[in-house]
Amino acid sequence: MRRASTGTIILLFLTVITSYAVAAPSLSISNSGTINRLYFDNVVIIAMENQLYSGVIGNSAAPYINSLLPQSATIPKYHGGFPGSSESDYVALWSGDTYGSSNGVRNINAPTIIDLLEPKGLTWRAYWESGTGQRLDHWPPGLFTTITGNPARAARAVSASPNAPELVAELNSPNASNFIWFTPTDLHNMHDNSVSSGDTYLQGL
Repeated sequence: MRRASTGTIILLFLTVITSYAVAAPSLSISNSGTINRLYFDNVVIIAMENQLYSGVIGNSAAPYINSLLPQSATIPKYHGGFPGSSESDYVALWSGDTYGSSNGVRNINAPTIIDLLEPKGLTWRAYWESGTGQRLDHWPPGLFTTITGNPARAARAVSASPNAPELVAELNSPNASNFIWFTPTDLHNMHDNSVSSGDTYLQGL
């Protein structure tokens, strides 16, 4: 992947579609006073698909992803069990709730992460590689009427050419959006292709 500017964090989400609910561990959080925060100018999420954590992390078939680990962090227990549906995973990532969604549900009238960003003056853009209307269940901006029904927001959710040169150009620009989402095609996101080819694709971006 071509290097982004300093102050950018790139997140790879490997969404795992399971057929059972997974109990989340309880957390004990105490208020310890002042927290030293780490701030980022840009957050980029690249949504990969349908692979177990153990099928990627530590797997020799994904040398590029694993080469990033010394400079990275992983969250092995950050997962959910939304049965048999990619769409509910994406809806939850963008809005914090599935709203009972499953593949084929559209026009969800609910707030999303965009409603948290815009009032703070933070910019965003979403890219969908070769977006043509197929696999809408992998394209969160197309699922919410709070985005599709708002022309200014809808204009920030765009189709990208194969291999996403538009995304790379934005990352290398001085005015890259604060929050950038990228949905690769199913031929690149490990949904219909192997871990190895998905890893090679990411390295080539």
